Parts: sequence; structure tokens; C-alpha cells
Amino acid sequence: MKLNLFAFLFFLSIVLASVSSAIDITFYYGQGCSHCAATAQTFGKLTNDYDLNLVEYEVYNNPDNLGLLFSEYGRFGFDPNNGGVPTTVIDDKTLIVGTLSEENWRQLFELCKQQKCPDGIFSDSVRSSEEVEPSNLTWVILIGAAIADSVNPCVLALMVLLLGTIMSSKGKERAFISGIIFTATIFVMYVLYGFGIIKVITNLEFTTFFYALMTIAALVFAFLEFNAYIHHTPELCAFRIPRFANPLAKLFTLHTTSFSGVALVAVFCSLFLVPCSSGPYLIILSMLAKSPTFEPISYLLAYNLLFVLPMLIVTGAVYLGKTTMERVDSAKEWYIPYIHLVSGIVLLILFFLMIIQFFGYL
Repeated sequence: MKLNLFAFLFFLSIVLASVSSAIDITFYYGQGCSHCAATAQTFGKLTNDYDLNLVEYEVYNNPDNLGLLFSEYGRFGFDPNNGGVPTTVIDDKTLIVGTLSEENWRQLFELCKQQKCPDGIFSDSVRSSEEVEPSNLTWVILIGAAIADSVNPCVLALMVLLLGTIMSSKGKERAFISGIIFTATIFVMYVLYGFGIIKVITNLEFTTFFYALMTIAALVFAFLEFNAYIHHTPELCAFRIPRFANPLAKLFTLHTTSFSGVALVAVFCSLFLVPCSSGPYLIILSMLAKSPTFEPISYLLAYNLLFVLPMLIVTGAVYLGKTTMERVDSAKEWYIPYIHLVSGIVLLILFFLMIIQFFGYL
């Protein structure tokens, strides 16, 4: 009987020892994040020496996991604006924001193995290129880029033509509703384009490459805009639907009176906005792609609300009889050069911010 009791206690001590030596790790990472991949690789090496219970959460493409990460920050009293990926929680006691060397991980795991995990927050001095907060993207820059992107004379002229056609045949109330539908469709399509572009470049894991490409593009676009302002000639960033598409757009517009037709015309217009006249938008998306959190989502929604604001103004002006297509056509010849100037300034500022941020992470 005593022998059996001894054997049981010995077996129980072995079980308790193995349980006590296990280290619980909650690892938050982003797909395409090189620092996250390096940390995961280190954990893989250390599993040979430590009993690691590793649970992983991808936050770039999963809002629920991102919410869990923010909950951890809240529990530790850590400012999410200073956070990022990778973030690691060990035994619910230690919060590691950023990366550690393999030797530092070993030292930490030795403490945790002895049930001596330090309480508190540890953040490395080097922030990863896929950090949470877009540090150089401010509301001022976002508003400037959105305004420069929003004043598209050709789209606004087509919109006036569309609303004028509907007003003459169906009345101004129907024209007003059509304007709202047109604007809402552009807004939805533009938001979808934004999320789609961010999704693609993060899933294909070339966020940093796209960011570098857009950094160069910002300088090129700025030069073209300044050139268009000086010489008063439309260039690559001339905020217009391509010439070959204008006749087709006008044909659709002149024969559209139904709400569904209005939405289709808006979709048609939106197809040419992003590739042909949205240098600022693509550059902003490259900055947001490096920081896919709730804050950049609000940036994206705000950008597109500002982008469609002139369309809402035109809708109200047409409804009140304050403007016509002829007035828009005559006015755009005056203000297009100034659009180029403002856009060039905004793009140049974006270039300097992006180049500083890019080299800051090297």
C-alpha cells in the first residue's frame, strides 16, 4: 500500500512539474510581416528546448483577432498607438511588443519556466515596418489628398449632364435622388477598391514593395502635376476620364433615366477613377496597407466621404438650379491648373513623408 502511494505521488510530481514548466504564448502577427516571420521562426527553434503552448492570431485580415490584440493592450494599459506586430503575451503576465533576439527569448523563457515571468510591458526600440499606427499619415495630409483627388471635372460634368437629362424628363425630385444614388455608388465602389487593393498587396506579401513603388510614384506624379500647372496641359494626373471613354460615357448618360441605370453609369465612371486619376488615393492606400487597423479603416472611409463631397454639392446645385453643364465646362478651364498645383504640393509632401518613413524602418 505504501509502495503504491509512493508511486502515485512520484507520478503526480512528474505531471505537475511538466505542467508548471509549460509556457503559454499568445502570438499576434500580420501576414507578410517580416519581423513576425522571424519571431515565429525563433519560436520554432526554441520548441526543442522549451514546452511552448503557442496560440497564433493573424490580425491583418481578421478584425476579430485585431480586437483581441487591442483587448490585450487595454488589459496591460498599453497605448495601441505605440503598438504593432509582432506582439506576444506570455503566461498572461508579460507583454512583448516587437522583436527580441533569440538569446533574450531564452532568458525570458528560463524565468517563465520557473514560474517567474516578469509582470509588465516590454517594447523593443525598433518598430516594425508593419506597425499599427500610420505615424506619418495625419488627418491634414489625408484631407489634402482627398480634396486634390475629388475635384474631377470630367466626372462632375458627366454627372451634371446625367442629372440634367433626368430632370428634363422626370423632374427635379427624381434628379435629386439620382444624384444621391450616383454619389453613393461611387463611394461604395471606391471604398471596395481601397479594401481590395489593401487586401491584395497584403495577401501577396509585397506591402513593403508596393509602398516603395508608391513612394517613387509620388515623386513622379508630383512632377507631372507641376508640369501640367506650368504648361497648362493635361498630363498623367489630369483628373479626367480617358478621352476614349468620354463618348461612351456621354452616350450612357444621355440615355439613362432609371435609378439602376444611374448606378451603372456611376460604376462605369468609377472604373476609370482609380487607375487614371487617383495617384493620391493609391499612395494613401500604400500607407494604410502597412497599418491595417481600425484607425486606417476610419481614414479610408473619411477619405472617400471627402472624395464624393463635390458630387453631393453638384447634386444640390442642380436640384436648386444653381448650375448647368455649360457652367461646369467653362469653370473647369479656369480651375484645372490650380487643381494641378494643389495636387502637386500634396503629392510632394506625401513623397517626403513616405521617404522619411521608409528609411526610418531600414
